[in-house]
Amino acid sequence: MGVPQKMQNIIQSPYSQPKFRVEFDREASDWHTQSSGIRQGCPLSPHLLLVGVTIMFHDVHRTVDRHMAAHRPERAIFDKVLYAGDTVLV
Repeated sequence: MGVPQKMQNIIQSPYSQPKFRVEFDREASDWHTQSSGIRQGCPLSPHLLLVGVTIMFHDVHRTVDRHMAAHRPERAIFDKVLYAGDTVLV
C-alpha cells in the first residue's frame, strides 16, 4: 500500500515486545512480557482494523466484484455487509 518503512516501524514497535504489569491498591506487580494478543484499549487497534479491511476489500473489488453481482440474491441491492469487526460477503 506504499506505507513508508519509517511509518511501518512506528506502527510495529508497540507490538514487538509488549510488556505489562498489574496495579492494585497502589501496589504494582513486576513487569511481564505479553506473548499473544493485542492489549485492551490499544489506540492503534481501530486503525489496524481499517487497514486490514481496506486491503481485503481492495482484493475483493479487484478479483470478484463482477462475479458477486451475478450471484446476488434476488431483490438484494448490496453485496457486502460491514459492522465493526464483522464482515459478510453475499
